[in-house]
Amino acid sequence: MITTVFEDADFNGLEKSFDITNKNIDKVGVKVEGANLQTTESGGSAVFTVVLNAKPEADVTFEVSSSNEAYGKIDGATENKLVVTFTPENWDTPQEIKVVGQEDGNAPNNGEEHKYQVVFSKTSSEDANYKEVEISPIDVTNLDNDIADVFIDKETIETVEMGDAVDVNIRLGLAPKHDVNFSLLVFKSKDSGSEESKEVQLSETSFTLTKDNYLEGKTISIRSIDDHIVDGDQDYFIRLRAGSNDDAYNNKDKWIA
Repeated sequence: MITTVFEDADFNGLEKSFDITNKNIDKVGVKVEGANLQTTESGGSAVFTVVLNAKPEADVTFEVSSSNEAYGKIDGATENKLVVTFTPENWDTPQEIKVVGQEDGNAPNNGEEHKYQVVFSKTSSEDANYKEVEISPIDVTNLDNDIADVFIDKETIETVEMGDAVDVNIRLGLAPKHDVNFSLLVFKSKDSGSEESKEVQLSETSFTLTKDNYLEGKTISIRSIDDHIVDGDQDYFIRLRAGSNDDAYNNKDKWIA
């Protein structure tokens, strides 16, 4: 209610009521952050986020799935369904979802890319505004690794003195014509002539991959050594060097940092 005050006695104290509506401009919906995602057959993953556009009056749930699990799977999904829930308390906090590329096991196809999508069910909620809201799918490309190369599932790692070991898998993209022998050394840097590092211990310093085990690969464990010296965080670089009579693999170097 608004009360007017004027010096004119005919108007002073005149009261008049107005209906005022504060319009909510927040648009109901689910915001997806992440486009043109890429995964790899060697297990490379991609991450996107989801969040609600406006506060709901009740919990909001929806399911996330892969359109083709042969190319990529939703991390944490059960039977290709990951249930995401937002509440009136966490509606504006983005939730991360990871898509993990899959090895299709097919014969080499010259680096062909496989297209698939992350798809969403309609939302479900007791809040009528969030009942059956549609969410657009996300396009994903799974990069083929059926090429003569060395693949490492973790090229960047972090270890802690006296902490748990980190496992790393090394495999080949194509069956080798001849055995591929690997040697592993740890250096303080990637620079030529760098000193070897004593910061970590490897479960294996050499191994061989053949036409029989190239796809399964070899898993090595990397563990930090407690040097009892207060020297802060120390970088190290593990070089994998391949040697083989197969020219496609001979003298290939890969690094784990």
